[in-house]
Amino acid sequence: MNREEFRPLGVAMTRLLARIRRLIEGRLIPDLLERPSAARGTIVDVIGEAWMSGALTGYMVHGAYLEAPASMPPSLARPLAEQALEHADWTAARIRETLADREATIAVVSLLARSSTEASAWMGHDTAARGVANMMEAGFKRWVRSWPRKEEREHSSLEGQVLPEPELFTLPSGARVYGPRDWDRYPESSEWINCGHALVYLREVTPADVLYNPPTQSAVYGRP
Repeated sequence: MNREEFRPLGVAMTRLLARIRRLIEGRLIPDLLERPSAARGTIVDVIGEAWMSGALTGYMVHGAYLEAPASMPPSLARPLAEQALEHADWTAARIRETLADREATIAVVSLLARSSTEASAWMGHDTAARGVANMMEAGFKRWVRSWPRKEEREHSSLEGQVLPEPELFTLPSGARVYGPRDWDRYPESSEWINCGHALVYLREVTPADVLYNPPTQSAVYGRP
């Protein structure tokens, strides 16, 4: 695998998001359109499933890379399940509050359902990935690409950079973030959607790993 890429994650999350979108289209959007003020149970179920499915995918992919146990241990599974429910409850309140202030048109409901559910899947993934990294004592993280380029963002300049796990990356804009999706500093998905990046956690590094040479503008934009 190219040291600046982690394609297994891209494959796994692409499959998961396709399944999540079918759940959104078949269940969440219809319920929100038919009874927006009473759809809390549906929201909690769908958001909770998306979050936990993301967490299981995160454990599967990162766990395999870090040689973790094939089955998620209860010490990690229990807090993840609790966080999934807490997040689902919070999201249900947020969606219902938003729809109470706006007309529940197809466009509004569809955008809100998709963005909330897909972001939840990613949040579950990121939480589980960091959990398995800590469990396996992976002390470093590398900023990598998991999908082919679609849009160039300032994130592209960090491909391949390795840092100790707790440290923050510095973007060209000066912003400091834990990774491509930093839920504390950039809670809105518009900051990272379509950037194609992720973190891969490392148990061991070499001097070559830590010595970071940022890609040139030509390399980032695919120019000769």
